[in-house]
Amino acid sequence: MARPESLRRLWAALLAGPVGWVVAFGAYALAPSACTSHQKAQLHGLVLLGLLIAAGGTVLAWQTWKAAGGSPDPKDEGVVARARLLSTLALLGGCLFSALIVAKWLAVLLLHPCEPV
Repeated sequence: MARPESLRRLWAALLAGPVGWVVAFGAYALAPSACTSHQKAQLHGLVLLGLLIAAGGTVLAWQTWKAAGGSPDPKDEGVVARARLLSTLALLGGCLFSALIVAKWLAVLLLHPCEPV
């Protein structure tokens, strides 16, 4: 396992959730083409890709969080404080964005892309 203070791992874990969420939003852009082709597989694929990105960032955040020693402590300072804070924020954000993407997937599952809103 990499060192917990690896900035690339910390920032990748922190940004994976929002990036996955934005990728999953691409399903709304593909809805008109799914309506004309009567296939929702591309919508499901894009939402699944976004979920995989967010979940991968959450797993990376969990690994970094464990390597950093857990939750931030007021006595922490320097590299350890940064690693604990960013890994905790990445873990919480990854869980939040993964849940949002699953909620978005429910709309793709239940609604037909040709329905007017």
